[in-house]
Amino acid sequence: MKFDSELDESYRLPGIPERRKGEAQWSDRLDDWLALRKVPPRAESGQVRAGRTAELSLRARLGRHESTRFGEIFGGKRVPRAPGQRAGRYEIDLIVITPRRLHVIEVKNWSGRLSLDGAQWVHERSNGERLVHPNLATYNQAKAQTLSRYLVSHGTAVPSPRIAQTVVFTNQRLQTDRAIEEHPNIVTAQQLERYIRQQRGASRWAYAFSALIQACADADNACKLADGLFDLMPPLMVDGARAAIAELRTWDRLQLHGGRELIGDLLWIHNRDGRLAAEAFASATAYTLRWRRGMLGILPLMGWGSFGHMHDRQTGWRPVAVNDCVYFHEAGQAQPAVIALRAVDRIEIG
Repeated sequence: MKFDSELDESYRLPGIPERRKGEAQWSDRLDDWLALRKVPPRAESGQVRAGRTAELSLRARLGRHESTRFGEIFGGKRVPRAPGQRAGRYEIDLIVITPRRLHVIEVKNWSGRLSLDGAQWVHERSNGERLVHPNLATYNQAKAQTLSRYLVSHGTAVPSPRIAQTVVFTNQRLQTDRAIEEHPNIVTAQQLERYIRQQRGASRWAYAFSALIQACADADNACKLADGLFDLMPPLMVDGARAAIAELRTWDRLQLHGGRELIGDLLWIHNRDGRLAAEAFASATAYTLRWRRGMLGILPLMGWGSFGHMHDRQTGWRPVAVNDCVYFHEAGQAQPAVIALRAVDRIEIG
């Protein structure tokens, strides 16, 4: 199968396609058939694909909620920024709740070398590219403070000492300066590996999440012993934080034909029933789209059935049209875009 260029963004439309009036004629069906046949498969970029397949890449399971005897972990939660800050939401890769603390965790699957240059962090990638970043620990601290304000607004005031933040590097091919490695808010892949090796009965990969929770719980115990404190967060505080965090949305995802994935906010879907706002779709729901791109496309071309169908567990299969579209705000893009539904194979609501 030949894949289109990674830079191809022809799935974006200049506007909302005009809705047809009445039954589709032969010429309309022929236009639809040709438009569907011309949808190219779009592969995921090599860098993203490598990050998803890396054995210890915790990002590969963002959006999941895991629970172990050490605590709970929420992935890919998005917290509204405070009034006066830049519009939008902070994405928190992982939030770990233990009986003593909330841990706000930034996950990086970088390889190459990471060094300090004054207040900046310099990432020299394996291909020689040099990227300059602000202090990641400071940036993650801003996310932790935003989460704290969010919890207060939902009736759970967690004291600042109870909210910790950590940057976790999961790729063992990353070399770091000693100052970064010894930073109190940094966990390297080698340190994480030591916790994973302590697990029994399954693969290292299967225990990556529970190992990270254990690392946070162990850090809590160390603080408890060092300070001579044996207090826990009140159970109502833990339960309130857990409930408020569970309500936070994760990213919505569109999987394009060929495997490329777009993450962002689904705003609405435009189909034969009109415009359906994002609120009409249940949280944590996946919709599979099946398009007759091959020889079976001859059937709807002749007037028998639809060119596409969308499926979810609640409503089952329902027809969709080639000129249906979604309005989607991709992460990192300044404005939302109209995206042809015929280019999409799966929709996941965060």
